[in-house]
Amino acid sequence: MERLPHTAFGRTLRTLIRQVWAMRARFAEANRIPYTWVTKIIRGHAEGLTYPSFLGLVAAFEKPADKDQLYEAWLETYAPSPIQQLVPELWSADEEVIAYARMVHEQISAGSVLQTFKSLGYLWNGLKEQPRRSQAALEVGSAYIEAAQQLDRIGVALGVCHDLQLIARLQGGQAWQAQSLWLQGLTLRLVRPRQLIAAEKGLIKFGQYLAAWQPLSALEGRQHQKYLLIAARDHVLSGLDLFWAKQVDVAALSSRITILEVESQNADSPEEVGLASEVIARARVASGSLDEAARALAIAGKNVSTTANQLKVRLCQIQLLVASGESDLARSRIEQALDQADQFRLVHQRQKLSIIQRQLDMLPPGRSYFSM
Repeated sequence: MERLPHTAFGRTLRTLIRQVWAMRARFAEANRIPYTWVTKIIRGHAEGLTYPSFLGLVAAFEKPADKDQLYEAWLETYAPSPIQQLVPELWSADEEVIAYARMVHEQISAGSVLQTFKSLGYLWNGLKEQPRRSQAALEVGSAYIEAAQQLDRIGVALGVCHDLQLIARLQGGQAWQAQSLWLQGLTLRLVRPRQLIAAEKGLIKFGQYLAAWQPLSALEGRQHQKYLLIAARDHVLSGLDLFWAKQVDVAALSSRITILEVESQNADSPEEVGLASEVIARARVASGSLDEAARALAIAGKNVSTTANQLKVRLCQIQLLVASGESDLARSRIEQALDQADQFRLVHQRQKLSIIQRQLDMLPPGRSYFSM
């Protein structure tokens, strides 16, 4: 009788090999992996499972769902993983915890979103009930929401948003209250099935808070300006949702775009300029202003630097190709973008790409689905 694996990773790997490859020997031969080594890993011998070796196992499975199962089992069995040596312990100094939380976008862009999500969840659950560590809790909670959004774990994100607002209101100050309101509005946009009115109301509430906020220092002034840009950007994104649902017209959408164009002139960093320009380009594509979309997209491409934001630009480039009737070129670009989304575990972006791919598959070559 075969010995049962005693680790989550061993059980998951054995199950997936049986489902996808039927036999362990066939799996090992097809992927040029020693059969005896695979058997040892399934039985729980972790000393031979370096992170590069783990990635080799993941690469043997094509379906994103299968890859996700392996990542989740890896986390459960081996966390913290060898690439997460920078994760602080719960009792580490707040400065270390905050520094880690502020690295979340870089961690996601490096492809470690699942590991980051789990690590931040561990820290958040230990910090949120400690009033003396409110600043660390606010930083970790904000980062945790971002990681949850990337993985499309919207229920988790909404729960953290609620608790984050309570901490921000009691101990965080005006900038953190603005941050918590923004994150809630942003997360409401990601709820499926869509709740457009609830999302719009959340972003309006965020805008109303900004309108009432009177900065008391130069630092607060810069923070206030940053959130005005964020509010304008998300107002366009919410307008896009309403536009596709035929609840606002082109004129209303264009009015929101104009406000964002004005606010983007006050951006503090190239990354902010790039993100604003990508949203402008996306909205211009939807409204049919393709030349203006191309100009905004060129600005976005020059200014974004992280992998996650570069994928957003690539997705918008595909949308522009489709709107321009270049469906065949869009199809080829989608495959490259899907590979990047899979590599870096950007589930939310992958879902958007898959929707475009399915719509393209329904079209004859050269026709735009924007004209359907």
